[in-house]
Amino acid sequence: MIMKSTTYYVSSLNGSDSNSGTAQTEAFKTLDAINKIKLMPGDRVLLEKGSVFENEFLHIKNCGDINGDLIEITSYGDGDLPKINANGNGIWHQDYGTELDFKGHRYKGDVSSAILLYDVENILISDIEITNKEEFTDLESYCAPDKMDRTGVAAVAKN
Repeated sequence: MIMKSTTYYVSSLNGSDSNSGTAQTEAFKTLDAINKIKLMPGDRVLLEKGSVFENEFLHIKNCGDINGDLIEITSYGDGDLPKINANGNGIWHQDYGTELDFKGHRYKGDVSSAILLYDVENILISDIEITNKEEFTDLESYCAPDKMDRTGVAAVAKN
């Protein structure tokens, strides 16, 4: 059985989450619309250049295929690269199950990731600007041992 791949379009500028997402003129508005989809091998997610996804994130839930049917996340259109600015959103729980070899590293706790690849493979990400900033007013806050970790892209291979 040959599976048909789908291209999804997302535009913070011109989209709507009530759209189908499967054409530029029917683009989704938010990354949350993509987070609700179980992407399949060969699927593509195209973010419109010039879009800014403030306080948003992508958590990919399925794998591409090793035979070349990757899941691709990239951009389309003209202008500045699309931006995913997670700003502490996209929280998931990390637990390595045991203390790590360096006591300065936390082995469990909440993590914020702009893009999370958890037990998935064959994903291609390109031409996107990714941030997950936190404003600090002093060095003590920046170095606090209990502050939440933040990543741009987190790739976790647990199982």
